Amino acid sequence: MQRTIDGLSVTIVRKSIKNMHLRVLSPNGEIQITAPNRLSVSQIDRFVREKRSWIERRQQILAARPAPTCPDFSDGQTVYLWGESRRLRLEPAARGRNAFLRDQDIVLQVHPGDTPAQRQALLNSFYRAQLDARIRACLPYWEGKTGLHPRQAEGAARRPADQAGRIDPQGQRHGNADR
Repeated sequence: MQRTIDGLSVTIVRKSIKNMHLRVLSPNGEIQITAPNRLSVSQIDRFVREKRSWIERRQQILAARPAPTCPDFSDGQTVYLWGESRRLRLEPAARGRNAFLRDQDIVLQVHPGDTPAQRQALLNSFYRAQLDARIRACLPYWEGKTGLHPRQAEGAARRPADQAGRIDPQGQRHGNADR
């Protein structure tokens, strides 16, 4: 149900839940309330009025964000690692492709004819390597806490598609094992 409360356009979704939830959705700052079925409209109105300053602050934050662009993985583009923005730097590759950190930049060594999809694949493999290194650094701590020891820590940050198919101890194939 769409409703205007003190000049704010609010979408109200009724559900059989216990508590009311307020969301300001990106990218356009749309306001959504998920409310219990038992709650009256006047109670919802009062709640929105009480939270108006928070709603307006949140909408300002969303409005200040730059509009998302379609990534082409070009030189100078902003990418993120561990929640921090980094500048993507493209350098010509002498031999094979490579990705690494240099200061606050992520450097991709690529061939001149590489497509955005190839650069994205290289960046994704860099992300997996970074995640793998973090997992390896945390493993001893969590092994000590839980008493569990992974059989194979290598490849812990693989995509699910990379894990498709397996061969069990009896040699039986399951899924797409000939990948």
